[in-house]
Amino acid sequence: MTFIKFNPDLMQAFIYNLTSYAEEAYAARSKIHQSSEDNDHPVPSVDDATRTLPAMPRMTSSTKIAFLDANLNDGILTPTMADAISSLTVLINNLEARRKEIIEINSNGIVTAPDGTMTYYLPDDGTEDTVANIHACNIGVVTTAQQNAEELQEASIQGTSSNGRTIDQILADIDKHRDNPIYGAVFVNTVGGAQAYLDLLNNIDRNNTNNMSVVYSAISTLGHVLGAASRSEVGGDQLGTAFSDAITHAKTGVTTVIIDDIAAFNALTSQSDVVYGTGFLLNAADGLEEVDRERVIPPFSTQLACEYSHHPLVGVLYAMGNNPEAALAYLSGNGQVDADGNWVPDEKTKQRWESLKSQNWDDEVSGEAIAAESFTAALAAASSYRNTDNATADAAATYISGTAIDHFSSDSWPKSRFTEAIKENLSVVVANSPEEIDSTANGELLTKNDGQQGPTLEKWGVNEIDISTLIYRFGDNKNAMATLATGTGNYYNKRTEEAMKSDGADYNTLANQYKRESETLNFIQGLSEMRFKDDGVASDDPTKNEVVNTALDVFTTLVAAGISAVTEGAAAPALAWGVGSTIVKPIVANALTSAWGVSKSDTRAPGSDHSDRLKAQAYADAANRSMLTPHSVDTMRDQEWFNEDSYAHPYVKPFPNASTMSATQIKSVTGWANQAASDGDPAIKALQNNINEGFVEAQMHLQAYPPNTK
Repeated sequence: MTFIKFNPDLMQAFIYNLTSYAEEAYAARSKIHQSSEDNDHPVPSVDDATRTLPAMPRMTSSTKIAFLDANLNDGILTPTMADAISSLTVLINNLEARRKEIIEINSNGIVTAPDGTMTYYLPDDGTEDTVANIHACNIGVVTTAQQNAEELQEASIQGTSSNGRTIDQILADIDKHRDNPIYGAVFVNTVGGAQAYLDLLNNIDRNNTNNMSVVYSAISTLGHVLGAASRSEVGGDQLGTAFSDAITHAKTGVTTVIIDDIAAFNALTSQSDVVYGTGFLLNAADGLEEVDRERVIPPFSTQLACEYSHHPLVGVLYAMGNNPEAALAYLSGNGQVDADGNWVPDEKTKQRWESLKSQNWDDEVSGEAIAAESFTAALAAASSYRNTDNATADAAATYISGTAIDHFSSDSWPKSRFTEAIKENLSVVVANSPEEIDSTANGELLTKNDGQQGPTLEKWGVNEIDISTLIYRFGDNKNAMATLATGTGNYYNKRTEEAMKSDGADYNTLANQYKRESETLNFIQGLSEMRFKDDGVASDDPTKNEVVNTALDVFTTLVAAGISAVTEGAAAPALAWGVGSTIVKPIVANALTSAWGVSKSDTRAPGSDHSDRLKAQAYADAANRSMLTPHSVDTMRDQEWFNEDSYAHPYVKPFPNASTMSATQIKSVTGWANQAASDGDPAIKALQNNINEGFVEAQMHLQAYPPNTK
């Protein structure tokens, strides 16, 4: 959804200038034509160009500038002066109508931009910016929203509205406009505000216990409507406060909190395809975090209360998972950056984190740590601001990520408490910390990472074992491991490119980069396999093999291709990128690998050939950088896996994606490389040796930084 800013004063000045120009042009046309007429039109073309045409009608919202079509000869525009003046008149009328429409929209309270700027709404689906569409998407939806709101309230109690429409029929009509913020704001206001909105959903629930499909449809539709109404341009910031006040009874003095209302709000804000406004979420969270959970007590009267969490923050935290800006602002608070580039949180933020960390997050509905899934979703979204160009956001995100890693790698969160969603969400946090993974996997202290700039995780209590522990705890989840592999693989791709641009870079530089990549590849593989082994999973278990192999395939692909491998073509939907090239949400592993042509059920022995696949990528990299000997290139051309473009040597493209190569092809590459090394190719030798060393040293680093296996 898009709100377009509008300055009525500048528009009026523009209209005035156009009008003055049109009047001057008309006077000039008249003068020229009169002179031509006084001289019996000696040049016919002058007569034609300055002749007066019938006046064009004043513009309406659907008026088109017809003279363009009328005066196109073989695609060349040949308007007369009168045509041009008429077109200006049409344009002036259009601008006047637009200005009047937008002033009306902003003067009657339909939109209320916080800074007082006039705006209007248009959907970002390609809707043309015309006066007619401006009217239809703004003032035009007001009456419909009011009618639908009134009828749904009636039907929520009576089953049908006064017009005979059922709840399903009304919801179907609402769905046509549910993402329009103007419609949403009017709808919520017509219902009667926050408490009435919660009552509406609860009434639909209570009166449709035998038809829960109606209730679920209502949750989805009303969640979208509320999401649209949460935009700051239509008063969404204040609406967030209104909902927290309604739930907490902030203005009534009532000491208990109604479970039905909390569950209803959590249901509305837990819609995966809705993005709530930043101010709405922050204001709602500020109020809801003050709720003493001892005040949230039975009884409850809705089915929703049996299915949705009773934790006051679950809904807003889940919604922050779809709004990284809100997640960052809420979890970092009003702090500042110190001289070392680290975040300094204010006292309120420190207290907020103490509260968040002290809660057990066990869900009253399921008895599991489902509520923590929302918390970790917000952490994941906030972590996407790490390593960005915005130093303040980077510092804040590092503070959040460090605090999260320290907390969830501790004994208070043993692996038994990790649900699959928690694993996946926390994998995003770790994946957005690739420098620290690199340091840990390569046996370095976090404080000595040459690639680290600005804020550090170590500042917030994170050490190398914490990194190992968290990877270990989500190491049995395929999406989590694919997410980790994406973050690290893309990091190494960028790191290698930067290293190879430095003065004096050669094949040794490249080999050193691949050594680090080999260490990380084998380090994360080792932690994943350790997790399965500790859980009693057989070494040849197909599920285990698929998880490990997927991570290794993603890693080797991203090392070679970088971010483009997941943001282009069929692979794009598998990933939600944040600012820069960080990750907002967990990777959908199957969608990603299948887009690359990698088998979804890869059950070969994990790591059986991934070091060789990494070597294959390294050889391709060296070849593309013209680092191989001419003899090696010549022998490469004889292989069936070789592929080159029209430029041939020195720019060649062998086996562009080693993850999709068959085992037979990988074996062939290995054989070719062994021979090339024997023939004295220094680049092949260096790459082989360093990648092999990386494998050995990774095992040593696993012993140096063993995970907490509890």
